[in-house]
Amino acid sequence: MKLLLAIFLILPIASSMAGECLKVEYQEMKEWSEDQLLKKFCEDKKDFANHEAVASFNEKIAGTYKTMGDTQGASRSWEKWSAASDSAKICKNEMDRAARILSQKNIDEASIKARCP
Repeated sequence: MKLLLAIFLILPIASSMAGECLKVEYQEMKEWSEDQLLKKFCEDKKDFANHEAVASFNEKIAGTYKTMGDTQGASRSWEKWSAASDSAKICKNEMDRAARILSQKNIDEASIKARCP
């Protein structure tokens, strides 16, 4: 019952919350204001966490399907896991780039974390 609840209720909600981390050219980001960079960092951080949660969930679901002998269900879940993992990597890379530029602008990591919990 919990598995069904997770599949039909929780996963679609989590998937819809996970936005796309848009790739921005490094040179363009260097021209952004501190507030713009912090906003991007915070959005990408939130999206990264959501994509990671969706990937983790799909990994567990794929294992459950595999245990039950449902190879098609497992395959679909692995595809969803792969897509969410790829999106999480993009978000992580964008977060790192924004953090690097903020660091170059003498904004320390503690300040970034304080403004973007």
